[in-house]
Amino acid sequence: MEKIDPSALYIPLDLHTGNTARKLGLLERKIDDWKAVEELTAVLREFDPADPVKYDFEPGTKRRMKIMSREMRWTCLMSKVNE
Repeated sequence: MEKIDPSALYIPLDLHTGNTARKLGLLERKIDDWKAVEELTAVLREFDPADPVKYDFEPGTKRRMKIMSREMRWTCLMSKVNE
């Protein structure tokens, strides 16, 4: 069986993921469409080009969401400090 390179994947985007991404400042597009998938995946590739979809999470997993948001906010903050 052929393996798919994780770096080629796109983040699955549903209402919950889109709203969370907007709250975290990772997604500016207002509607959840393919352009939003591309925008969010591009941002997540900045965090980890080898596996951008590792930041996907299940709705209702509050602890994982808090860990993810803390990591992303810290990374965003540090990137702004280093500009």
